[in-house]
Amino acid sequence: MSLKPQYLTGVTLKDFQIPEVPANSSELTRAEINYLLELQKQRTPEDIRSSLYMANIWYSLRVTPADSTYRGFRKNLFHIGRSIGTWFNPDDLPLTADLMAKVWRDASFFIWSLKFKYARIRPYVIDKNVKNLEDTDWAAYPSGHAANSYINAYLYQELAPEFTDIFIKDAYDMAHSREIIGVHYPSDSEASRIFARQFVNKLFENEQFKKDFLKVKEEWALKAKEKFQR
Repeated sequence: MSLKPQYLTGVTLKDFQIPEVPANSSELTRAEINYLLELQKQRTPEDIRSSLYMANIWYSLRVTPADSTYRGFRKNLFHIGRSIGTWFNPDDLPLTADLMAKVWRDASFFIWSLKFKYARIRPYVIDKNVKNLEDTDWAAYPSGHAANSYINAYLYQELAPEFTDIFIKDAYDMAHSREIIGVHYPSDSEASRIFARQFVNKLFENEQFKKDFLKVKEEWALKAKEKFQR
């Protein structure tokens, strides 16, 4: 959180309205844990493999072009929508990658602010029968993986609305993967989706973001033209 937002500098947590966290002792939390236990019974080796793979899809805010991990992190910015074409990558869309990296920084500030605000404990802490496949030592609400994925989906759908279903499905899969491995409640995922929509709406109220986004739209139009000419 020492890295402050670059676009939403005048926005505060009060500008986001997400549901209150269910109490640990509530019937809703119990129902959510029961749901996770059912998922746990049903998860297949492929479910586990793909969910653990997605657990490593994130972006380091401190990575630099000189780092050996730079290229990998830049590729992670294109995980949502990865199936729409071979051109959908940071090398072919460098302005898009730059924009999404800035957006990730803004989003991370507010996501962590919300995590500190709500301080929700993980489901496996409440019920030891939940066998989590990933260890975490920070709050659950909202899910960072889910929030960032929905943010990417909502932004990419503005650039290529014809692929909206793919973007949203990819984001849903990311959110659901966190439930499969037992580290998030369904309400964490839903809060992340709600936050992501509000966050993207705030971005489109920001003049600097809109200028940068326009350049990204031009980049996508050029890439589409190149594809057509081939």
